[in-house]
Amino acid sequence: MDLQEAVTNFVQACQDRHQAWVKESMGKDYKDTTVFRSKIGKRWTKIICCQNGSETGSVHAFIDTNGDAYKPASWQAPAKHVRGNLFKHEHGNMLDSYGNLSWIR
Repeated sequence: MDLQEAVTNFVQACQDRHQAWVKESMGKDYKDTTVFRSKIGKRWTKIICCQNGSETGSVHAFIDTNGDAYKPASWQAPAKHVRGNLFKHEHGNMLDSYGNLSWIR
């Protein structure tokens, strides 16, 4: 599996976890417009959480070229500590029940 395929699978896992949480907490009739997208850069791939059809939103995660996943510190920079690796972990183990990267314990 290459990095792009791993990122695509991770984005889908984030979307699936988020949708499951929305249905459970808001009800199955709630219309959720949240979409997760990836934006590839030179050093990082940003996972962006967009709402209401917007092309921009908030940074959900950063993925480096080795597949390491980081929480965002800002729009342009990740936090310092790795939260998991797309090649070494099941995506479900890296995500909490809302679809966010898990906190360090």
